[in-house]
Amino acid sequence: MGKVAFIFPGQGSQSAGMVDEIRKMDYFDNIFKVAQGSLGYSLLEVLNKKDEKLLEKTFYSQPAIFAHSLICFKNLIKIIKPDYLSGHSLGEFSAVVASTALSLSDGFKLIGKRAEVMDSITKENSGGMMAVLGLKDEVVMKLLEDYPVYAANFNCDGQIVLSGKNEDLIEFEEVLRENKAKRVLHLKVSGAFHSAYVKKASDLFKEYLTSFTFKDAKNPLILSYDLNINKDALKIKKNLLEQMINPVKWRHIVENLSNEGVDIFIEVGPGKVLKGLVRRILPSSKIFSVSTEKDIKYLKEIF
Repeated sequence: MGKVAFIFPGQGSQSAGMVDEIRKMDYFDNIFKVAQGSLGYSLLEVLNKKDEKLLEKTFYSQPAIFAHSLICFKNLIKIIKPDYLSGHSLGEFSAVVASTALSLSDGFKLIGKRAEVMDSITKENSGGMMAVLGLKDEVVMKLLEDYPVYAANFNCDGQIVLSGKNEDLIEFEEVLRENKAKRVLHLKVSGAFHSAYVKKASDLFKEYLTSFTFKDAKNPLILSYDLNINKDALKIKKNLLEQMINPVKWRHIVENLSNEGVDIFIEVGPGKVLKGLVRRILPSSKIFSVSTEKDIKYLKEIF
């Protein structure tokens, strides 16, 4: 068996019924207890409402995905241990906590603050994000030169996510279609994340994060800001300090993991977004997703 990477999803992977997927898993009660103590409100009560519109709000979606991912992770490591950890945007915080570089309680505190500052910025700016499918990155980047829209996620060949004000995204969508983009999809997020439009939120979060203590990771991480293999506490912290305003280089992360000998990828948390992206980047790799108790049982039979 080749090397294994656990990869953690980001915002947009939430769904109204996500709490039911994990309700019977071990660690469910414990993790939501920690969440309440760190966040200052009952995240479980929010999830139990199964309100999709509520969960589209950054303030709730980020801690919800984080909690779901860590519950899945705690159950998964009883079956298989990862060689590497990584995540997509928000998912990097899940990966860092999974690596033990940061405690679960501090993870919830940071996610709570991250969600708070990002949510506050979305109320000031009518921003959003959209995925562009079917155009080369360099073509999209050339078109962007004349528009106040930013490349936010380099997901895979032929898929790039853009951030900007809603009116600018709508205008640029027409340009993309004129240049034969196959599809343009507006995402279920409430802000222009990973762009200059969230600089204020990034600065506020940096100020908060600076006071937290990190430890060296037990499992090596590959994070988007520097794309290096990291176990060093200070380097991990630097990556998290810089990630909010910088693009997510997901394709590069997956390629780097492959170069390290990883050929088994397990998405840990709600949805199957990363599973689909990895399949497009590395079609020959083995890719699984774990978001339900049924998924855990299936992997137990395989591994």
